[in-house]
Amino acid sequence: MKTTVFFLAIVWLLPRRVQGQTQDQVDALYKTLVNGHKKNTRPAVNHSFPTEVNVSFSLFQLVDVDEAMGKLSISGQLIMEWYDHRMSWNPIDYGGVNTITVPSSATWKPDLVLTEPIDNAIAFGHAFGHMQSWVTVRYLYDGKAIFAPAGVISSVCNISVYLYPFDEHECVINLFPWGMNKQEIVLNTNTTQLLNISIFSEDPEWILDRNETSTGVMFDNIFCYRVVLYLIRRSAFVTTNIIVPMYFLVILNAMVFVIPASSEERVTCAMTVLLAMAFFMTVVHDTLPKVSDPTPRICTVIMCYLLLSALIAIMTIINLRISKLSEGDGEKVLNNNWKIWKNWKNWNNWKKASVVIDIICGVGCFAWVSGSGIAMYVYVSRNR
Repeated sequence: MKTTVFFLAIVWLLPRRVQGQTQDQVDALYKTLVNGHKKNTRPAVNHSFPTEVNVSFSLFQLVDVDEAMGKLSISGQLIMEWYDHRMSWNPIDYGGVNTITVPSSATWKPDLVLTEPIDNAIAFGHAFGHMQSWVTVRYLYDGKAIFAPAGVISSVCNISVYLYPFDEHECVINLFPWGMNKQEIVLNTNTTQLLNISIFSEDPEWILDRNETSTGVMFDNIFCYRVVLYLIRRSAFVTTNIIVPMYFLVILNAMVFVIPASSEERVTCAMTVLLAMAFFMTVVHDTLPKVSDPTPRICTVIMCYLLLSALIAIMTIINLRISKLSEGDGEKVLNNNWKIWKNWKNWNNWKKASVVIDIICGVGCFAWVSGSGIAMYVYVSRNR
């Protein structure tokens, strides 16, 4: 037993070889891989079969959502993986080097391009049509290649603002390999895989409700990688700063019918609120989407509120005139040849008519405002 322990101790103390990765070994590996490499031909042992590329996407941020242009801009990283048997080696021959990076301009890689770009059709990893010098492809010793360029892409997204600011949108981004059909390249992704949003920065205007990714054949002969983003607009700002103040302005305008009809201050009050509402519309003009087809429902609601305020001002002026007739001005205004006007003149009920008009207009306005308020509350509650 003592002899065995002594022998193991001697073996442990013996000098051991440490495997090191020198610069010369890395340079030699790089030279071996790159020299003679045909970057314009796809990797395949048998070219009768397509090259399979696994695709995934990491979303960083929603850069811009432009309703007028129908534009969605996002920043993210497109991760592509495939096998290239020409770029494999034995790590033992190169001091244990098991991975190396090669400039993307010096090797083959799939160029995925947007199907509906806003700007020029530029593949991921390119800038203004030229390959970015800092983008590299990482190779493992078994030939596995990892190409993960990052950048900002702008794609077409049809945005309907009819339900603004409670609108929801489905934006689809399609990427396809430029110049490659399904017999040459196949895109694969996990059908249950979602976007990687572990480092996603929340947008102050939009909520990323959910997302989907998939691959499939489009144009009957080309594989496509599809990313679907479901966006919901954050409505708190518009609700707090536009809808609620406008609603209370209408309530304040309807309160003029509580003021006595004979008081000329009610006309001043009605006109002041009407002007305040018109000024308020100019202030919130920049907040509303600049889209006419379809017209946002909120624009119709605001226009109805403005029309109601104008009608309130008109009825206030008419009712003030009617109330003045009860003070003796009817003789100067009415045509005595009309029977109806004669009856009103004889009844001398202009003051009573003014009160009735106030009641009808006041009840009608408050009923309309209350109904629209309840409908708006129910609608907002359902769309939160």
